[in-house]
Parts: sequence; C-alpha cells; structure tokens
Amino acid sequence: MFIKNFIIIIVMFLTFSSAASNEISAEKPSLTQDKEEQRSAFIGKWESTQPTKEGGTRKTIIDRQSDSRYIVEFTVLNSKSEIEYIQKEFGFWGVSGGIYFTMYRGSIENDEFYPVDPNNAYNYDAYQIVSATESILNYQSLSSKNIFTYTRVK
Repeated sequence: MFIKNFIIIIVMFLTFSSAASNEISAEKPSLTQDKEEQRSAFIGKWESTQPTKEGGTRKTIIDRQSDSRYIVEFTVLNSKSEIEYIQKEFGFWGVSGGIYFTMYRGSIENDEFYPVDPNNAYNYDAYQIVSATESILNYQSLSSKNIFTYTRVK
C-alpha cells in the first residue's frame, strides 16, 4: 500500500510541476547585452571554404547588412577543382534566442533580380548558433545538421 501511495504522490508531483512550467511571461523580456552583441557579430562580410561530402569544395561569401538584408554567393567546385556552379542569392536574415535564420527572396544573374515564391517553405532556413565572435562564426543547420564556419572579411 505504501508503494502505491508513494507512486500516486510522485505522479501528482510531476503533473503539477509540469503544469507550472507552462506559465509564460506577460511581456517579451528585454534584450540582453549578449544577445545584442550576438546579432551585431553577424553584420559585415564573411567567407567560408569547406569540403563537401561529394569530395569537392564549397566557397561562400556573404554580406549581411544591419537592416537585415543579405547577399550571398556560392561557388561549388567538384573533386577536380572545376566549377560545378555559381549562385548568387539575396534575402533577409536575423538572430533571436541563439538562432540565426534566413529568408531567401531570390537570385541575382547579370545584375537582374529573380524573386522566389515566399510561400515555399524551402526558402526559409534556421541555424543553431554554436559560437559568434568578431572574427569567427559557427552555426549548425537545424534541417541538414551541417556545421558552417565563417571568417570575417571586413
């Protein structure tokens, strides 16, 4: 009987303690200095050169503006260091709660903008920020689990 009562007490405790964890703040918390610095760290021109699983290399240059616009150019080389493709994209970016996110809005070819469908979920990406300093950015894609490393250009 003691064990049965003990189990009931434990279940009740877990039920009530989990219900309490569903309480929310009435207002959005103030922006902390470290979160403000984390967003600021992303602003500027960054580059990355990383090996691909297919044996090639992916080179990326991204320029993030303080107004949340970005332009990025991808150059993918095959295992023989031959260019497979070059793609230039633009969109919006942001940082919140340790997450870096992008909203791809289109591509650029010969200085012409080609918009994409904003209703297509493929055009939105989110990344867990691993580390962000003035000179190095590391973040992991929440969908592909790829880890990207960037160094500041300027």
